[in-house]
Amino acid sequence: MVMKARLRHIFGSRQAAEQPREPTPKSSTRWRSPDPELANSRMDHLDPVLVAALNEDRIQTIAKCVGPGLWVVPIFTEPACTRLTAVINHRLQWQKAQPQESPNSMHYAGVVFEPMGLAPVMNRLRETIVEPFRSKLYTEFDALDEDYAFAATYGRGLDHRLGFHVDDSEVTLNVSLGAEHTGGELTFLGRRCPLHRQDHHRPEEEVRVTIPKGHGLLHTGSHRHLVNSVMGERRNLILWCRSNEHRARQDDSSCPAWCGH
Repeated sequence: MVMKARLRHIFGSRQAAEQPREPTPKSSTRWRSPDPELANSRMDHLDPVLVAALNEDRIQTIAKCVGPGLWVVPIFTEPACTRLTAVINHRLQWQKAQPQESPNSMHYAGVVFEPMGLAPVMNRLRETIVEPFRSKLYTEFDALDEDYAFAATYGRGLDHRLGFHVDDSEVTLNVSLGAEHTGGELTFLGRRCPLHRQDHHRPEEEVRVTIPKGHGLLHTGSHRHLVNSVMGERRNLILWCRSNEHRARQDDSSCPAWCGH
């Protein structure tokens, strides 16, 4: 009887161990926006000065020239900057456990807007804002029909500066979302074609720009620039706007008239 009891105990334990177990619930790895309605935002997040200028077809009157081909314009309201910054910070926190591709080869940290469901908003920014300015200020390009948007993020554990580079765009819109930092000025060093991109700049070509919160800086992608060291937290929305028609007929074997070489 003792032996049978021991066998029942041994085999009973083994059968219990071999019984299928309920799978352990896994924590969701999918990012969910804390502000899902942001993707449906339209004109309510734009600065009223910009909206009025767009409606009255006088956008060039609100563009402030801060250097050759460099224009500062009002873009977002204060609440819009706060709202977008909160979503960016939420995504950055999520990415600590779910590493994502960097926005580009120059940025270590940052968030790309398309996986966040914000591509339609960025498309509207290109169509509603950048394209009208392009038609007035950058007439050497054809209509802008494609874009790539991301947030450049600077701070502890993030990027601290950005080296000398050009953008993969015809026209770039760089919007400052916050002013909780010092430094971080954009330094422009002259516009160059691919043949002369590494040429030294002339003293008069060096222009430093600080973008006020809620304002955007418009410049061509070929305008060489860098970001000086940042102390504190800096969030910028970067929208690279491209023209496929322009790129289809672009000839990089010759130097165009706009090159400052």
